[in-house]
Amino acid sequence: MGYRHLYLEGVSSQEVRKALGERGAEVVGIAGGVVVVLEPPTFESYYTQQDEIVPLAAGLSGQLNTLAFAVLNLEEELLLFWVYDRGEQVFAYDSNPMYLGCPACSYVSQTVGPEAGDVEKLARLFGHPQKARVLRSWLGRRRGLGFLRESQRHAEIARLLGLPGPSLEPASG
Repeated sequence: MGYRHLYLEGVSSQEVRKALGERGAEVVGIAGGVVVVLEPPTFESYYTQQDEIVPLAAGLSGQLNTLAFAVLNLEEELLLFWVYDRGEQVFAYDSNPMYLGCPACSYVSQTVGPEAGDVEKLARLFGHPQKARVLRSWLGRRRGLGFLRESQRHAEIARLLGLPGPSLEPASG
């Protein structure tokens, strides 16, 4: 099973519900912001759902003039996330760029590493520039080296950035 979450910093649940309009999604207020919980992705609908979360994150970030962290976990095999600052994409991450590119080419996914943007900028955006090095380590780490599921990687990245993890509980430490 996977999940799709969208964290919006420094906004209220009411502001987010209003911005979502008729769109169905669970809105969870947490300390420091709001998490929008979308329907879990499936293999069959992955491409359209990826397209759905990206413009939604960009739109809400711009409309609410805030920082947004959108994350998609597909069946614990693929972790994608995007960061938007006031509507502009400032970071993107793909834990396994070859995962859906060539299902028959499983050997390729072992030789192609994760793709990530400017990690220092990501750490600064969330107020933790001193954690850039360890964050880069978690972003580039292969499964089996400290975690077995992509939700575990997500939890550690969220903790380092001070964001809620997959369980939507606020980060500690």
